Amino acid sequence: MTSDIIVNIYMSLKKNQEKKENNSKYKKMSLKEFPDYDFLKINLLKYNKYSFIQNVSKN
Repeated sequence: MTSDIIVNIYMSLKKNQEKKENNSKYKKMSLKEFPDYDFLKINLLKYNKYSFIQNVSKN
C-alpha cells in the first residue's frame, strides 16, 4: 500500500516537473535531480526498514 502512495506522489512530481519544463528555472533538471525525489526515496527506505523491524519483533 505504501509503495502505491509513493508511486502516486512520484508520478505527480513527474507531472509537475513536465509542466515546469517550459520554465527556464526547471528546464535543465532531470527527474533524478528533482528536489523531492531523493527525499521520497530516503523516507521510503526508512519506512521499509521500520516496518521490517516491526514485523520481525511481532514474530
